[in-house]
Amino acid sequence: MFNCAIVGCGKIGVSFDSPNDNSIRTHLKSYIDNKECKLVAVCDPNLKKVKQVSSNWKKIKSYTSLEKLLEENSIDVLSICSPTEKHFENFSLACKAGVKKIWLEKPSAENSNLIEKMIQIKNEFGVNVFVNYFRRYDPSFIELKNELADIGNLVSISGLYTKGLRNNGSHLIDLLIWLVGPIKNQNLTTDFEGMKFPSASFNLSFKNIDANIKSLNYKNFEMFELDIIGSSGRVVINDSGRNIDFYKISKSEDYPEYEILKLSKRLKFNSNNFMKNGLELFLNSQSLPSLEEDFKVQKVVDSLSVD
Repeated sequence: MFNCAIVGCGKIGVSFDSPNDNSIRTHLKSYIDNKECKLVAVCDPNLKKVKQVSSNWKKIKSYTSLEKLLEENSIDVLSICSPTEKHFENFSLACKAGVKKIWLEKPSAENSNLIEKMIQIKNEFGVNVFVNYFRRYDPSFIELKNELADIGNLVSISGLYTKGLRNNGSHLIDLLIWLVGPIKNQNLTTDFEGMKFPSASFNLSFKNIDANIKSLNYKNFEMFELDIIGSSGRVVINDSGRNIDFYKISKSEDYPEYEILKLSKRLKFNSNNFMKNGLELFLNSQSLPSLEEDFKVQKVVDSLSVD
């Protein structure tokens, strides 16, 4: 049995789920659902948030200080869901307190320099860290990766995102590195906009293909899409990443002498179980997005963010 705790009682940590909801979209509900886990405590400096957890979920201790939580409880697995600017502090406290598994929300820290220090700390204390780039352990996205070669040589990649380069933009960057390979170069194509979620459009250069990524204003609507076209097919990730549509070359029904790309298969992202899946894989020591991999992503973000 793993003793588990959460620091940060916001949306992904706690509030996306409720006691009467069958979905599992948070760290809290993932721990409660897993038979190998006992959710011992939650922590947030906002007293109202932790009291709400105690009210909704009985037998879970609540704290406003992570240091005190770690002093009073032996924790095996800690979820760090606090604001990004608190990640480094919370991570350091957890490693030094003897926590051996950390489930870390992305971005791992405010910049790649801090992540590099976090890698040194986790190596020093022998901590296993899993960064929550959740699409990479969803079965539909794994199937996409395994079948991407079927669309032939890549000829075009474009993407759309909202809610910040370091936040949602980093999801796109991580996904492309995972699917296509290392990034050779990157450059901005627009200026940054937005105070809360600074965003900009940019290009990424891979070995044999460039990707054009455009940012949109999240105040109008949310967006997360990726369009990958090959010489013999196409894959479109749409509906905010919920659907993956595969297209293959087919004869046109209207003009038989022409060949077109026709929808051949749709995979659906399992939005109700991705957190559950990730935790199960993590506890069973499966290979998952690592701190070292997020370091590469945030290095790209840092490079794009330099004036």
